[in-house]
Amino acid sequence: MGKKIRNIALILIIFGIGVQLFATGGAQPAEKQYGATEPLPPAVSQAEKESGAKPAREATTPASPATQLEERIKADAKDTAALSELGKLYLQQKNYPRAADLFSAALELSPDDNNLRNDFATALLFQGMTGMAEKEFRRIIQAEPENPERYLNLAIVLSHKNPPSVEEAVMAWQKVVELDGSGELAEKAKAYLARYQQP
Repeated sequence: MGKKIRNIALILIIFGIGVQLFATGGAQPAEKQYGATEPLPPAVSQAEKESGAKPAREATTPASPATQLEERIKADAKDTAALSELGKLYLQQKNYPRAADLFSAALELSPDDNNLRNDFATALLFQGMTGMAEKEFRRIIQAEPENPERYLNLAIVLSHKNPPSVEEAVMAWQKVVELDGSGELAEKAKAYLARYQQP
């Protein structure tokens, strides 16, 4: 009998809460339930409210390096460093046409920068523009005739032409060995020579 009375009492309590919710239009926001005079912003905890701390702002996602460089170029179209850095990013992402455009724009501002010209020629090579890439690498070699890396790059272009200029490529790889001795570039050149000079 006692159990039956407890169940009836529980049903009446639940019914009473339902009637109260219906009469007040449903559940009230926490600030009204607890007597707060103004609503709390969702990002503010009660502890922050009591201490007077300002709510933390939403974290903003930092702009990507490419976006930052694009903004620098918009602000200053003659920012050679930004043009070059963005070109290298696009080169890494295999967006060779965009990389070549950026390197070309930077070269208009710094025509004697052989590292920039090397990057430009590399972007051309990866697009299959071997004739243009060869021209750029030869121009670099005229300015830096003792740099073995430049000959290595030229040899790679020559070996990828259609048809390949194998004899010229072999001469360029031999020049790398001559200039670099037993260095890393010479070892790469020797590996190419072994492949292309097989009987």
